[in-house]
Amino acid sequence: MSPWKWLEEGYTVIRTTCGSGSNTCYSTCGMLLYLKDGRLIKVEGDETFPLNQGRLCVKALALPQLVYHPDRILHPAKRIGERGEGKWQIISWEEAIEIIAERLREIMEKYGPEAIATFSGGGRGLTTYLSYFTWSLGSPNWATHLDLCLGPKIMANLLTTGNGTEPWIDFAHQFPDRYKNPRWRRPSCVIVWGANPIVSNFSYQGCWIVDLMKMGTKLIVIDPRLTWLASKAEYWLQIRPGTDGALALGMLNIIVNEGLYDREFVEKWTNAPFLVRMDNNKLLREKDITGKGENFVVYDEISKDYVTWDIYELRYSKLNVKPALEGTFKVRLADGTLCECKTVWQVFKDRLKDYIPERVSEITGIPAEKIIGATRFFANNRPGGAWIGVSVDQTTNGVETARAIILLVILTGNWDVPGGWTSEKKPCIFSPEWGLDVSKLVISFDMVWGYENLPPEQRPKAIGLDDLPLLKMWSWFGAGFPLPPSFIWKAIVSGKPYQIKALLLFGGGIPLIACADSNLVYQALKKVDFLVVADLFPSPVTELADIVIPSASIVERDLLRSWYYPLTYQTKALEVSSNAKWDLEILLELGKRLKPERWPWRNIKEFFDWCLKPIGITWDQLKEKGYIYPPYEYEKYKKGWERFDGKPGFPTPSGKVEIWSILRERVGLDPLPHYEEPFESPISTPHLLKEYPLILTIGGRLWGFFHSEGRQIPWLRELHPDPIAEINPETAKKFGIKDGDWIFIETRRGKFKMRAKLSLGIRPDVVRVEHNWWYPERLGRGDPLFTGVLEPTANFCVSSEHLGRELASPCMRAMLCKIYKAES
Repeated sequence: MSPWKWLEEGYTVIRTTCGSGSNTCYSTCGMLLYLKDGRLIKVEGDETFPLNQGRLCVKALALPQLVYHPDRILHPAKRIGERGEGKWQIISWEEAIEIIAERLREIMEKYGPEAIATFSGGGRGLTTYLSYFTWSLGSPNWATHLDLCLGPKIMANLLTTGNGTEPWIDFAHQFPDRYKNPRWRRPSCVIVWGANPIVSNFSYQGCWIVDLMKMGTKLIVIDPRLTWLASKAEYWLQIRPGTDGALALGMLNIIVNEGLYDREFVEKWTNAPFLVRMDNNKLLREKDITGKGENFVVYDEISKDYVTWDIYELRYSKLNVKPALEGTFKVRLADGTLCECKTVWQVFKDRLKDYIPERVSEITGIPAEKIIGATRFFANNRPGGAWIGVSVDQTTNGVETARAIILLVILTGNWDVPGGWTSEKKPCIFSPEWGLDVSKLVISFDMVWGYENLPPEQRPKAIGLDDLPLLKMWSWFGAGFPLPPSFIWKAIVSGKPYQIKALLLFGGGIPLIACADSNLVYQALKKVDFLVVADLFPSPVTELADIVIPSASIVERDLLRSWYYPLTYQTKALEVSSNAKWDLEILLELGKRLKPERWPWRNIKEFFDWCLKPIGITWDQLKEKGYIYPPYEYEKYKKGWERFDGKPGFPTPSGKVEIWSILRERVGLDPLPHYEEPFESPISTPHLLKEYPLILTIGGRLWGFFHSEGRQIPWLRELHPDPIAEINPETAKKFGIKDGDWIFIETRRGKFKMRAKLSLGIRPDVVRVEHNWWYPERLGRGDPLFTGVLEPTANFCVSSEHLGRELASPCMRAMLCKIYKAES
């Protein structure tokens, strides 16, 4: 036997990890699989795994029901009738792969590789590999859910710190000994912003926050409804949905004007002292004064002169510089004219004048004294951080809201310090102690990979790139980023800017239910010439496919895992059907047929050995070790760990934390964080209030379901038999609705049906509904649009026309609606 497999009381026990698909979330939780005669009997948490320490959510515990569910797809199938008619022919695995490869080859030859689009949904550990597959074909059109989840936070962090990951609270998750590590410090205060991790991330952040609370950490919770965490918080800010940006800027106003920020950090490590030209709203450059040079300019209070900041050497052009943090200056330009300039900090303060507590109170509905009290409490209780939920992502202004929250945490001295925010870098990717040559590292698991394979002439063809200047700029830099799916659907329906002829859906999730504007997605799926879907269960999307391939569950596959920390594995414990393949196996077979030079590996194990070769370990050795933690250091920006050139600072154009975003300035977007009212709200569209008097927020998470997955599983459906719309009893009374009534929720774009649940803890003007609901038990009656399968699907009401400027994020958290009792 081995460290990952042994006998125990008649069971064969296999140590593995949970996460990345099969109705399990993205978290990496250690678990033990108990098998008898090769059959999975039960699942338990692994007490030796540092992250979850034996705790495991109900989704993982229900894995035996998922694995052996009678509705599992176990054979490839080819459609032989009309789409949605339900007529199929069972085919072999080899025939399915050959059909797909041949059709894709024909499309590439006739229309170009850009006529192929791919979409990865809920995960299944596939993000890295589907990006590689798509780009290796020569298509720029790989899309995923980053417009709705993580993307805005990642983009905001990139723009502000240059760090391309989601900021995390220091839960000691980067240490194998966790809270016992002597360098770790308990956070004093944590802001839970638009999230309910007790439900959405139970075994990970949910339990970790409770751990911190038991140790004395205090909470500030920002949520329109009273969650369990909100009931335990020092401050609960019951916000109007969609106004998070105004609140963040209001809190920054208090921090800046009351001097609650870390002045030393602001002066030394941010671009706050840089001068901004008032005539063109751009940073003053050396060339503006001397006629050449891209360096930035500050005013030195010691020499009373202008000094440049060298963007390559990351230092001032002279020693002993004390840059002015505030002020207005007259600078003589190279052409002899005088130009009024202000420091970034001064312009930032001027911006924040619009967000005094009283005005922010009017916007958000939170009393001004609570805003002031919560802000002072956070700023005066360091270290701390904020857990930013997808509620922030799922608005059109999500990137700028996240930027404001990130600055709120950073400016109070909480960046990459014990108990603050950890500066995440992917393990085995960026740790100098491992002796890695980063330039030679070929893959970073759970991230994008392979953009260098996309020919330069293909990159500008990415659908929608001209409408997203930041993503377009990233492509100029040779950096790949997934496309927002809304643009793919629109291109299929309209044929513009060119025809998408083939669509491959991998990685779990059901875009017809999960993406914005379900009507648009339905039209696209019905129209596309060739649709391939890999999944575990029949769904509204498999009903419309040309080829359906059975996908393996997380206990039927091997997988490298590094969802932040540590580097670990999932191992194949059993096989329900030889036809059920993990999505990467499918891509490997297709890749070898279509682009063999880009897919030289014979099998998954050989591929993983190749991935791990730079760190001197094999797949089998990783399984024996169980997990590997790279060394971790705080304040990496001081040690040169944040930058590839090894210089102290941040991987931004200025080498500093950028309050004024140089990249946003470069593409003509507002360089400072700002707030935009939702496109549909009591303030922006008051004329709609008579017919649509309530605010709809979509996205409520559930214990048992991962997005659109899991509603077939008996234990989980028993916990959540019906889709729930939560409303205040006062509101329900106005509309003649009682607890348990079936109701319609309707917007200008559509309606859906759910069961009402009355709650005193929700704002009277808000209707909060659970996301990604559908009825798998109604499949097989014909086209899923007309047979009640999608009756509770809320995303029919989400607009695909009002989208964010950075990632085309839709507004799912703040729309106007009306409610009424269903007649039957």
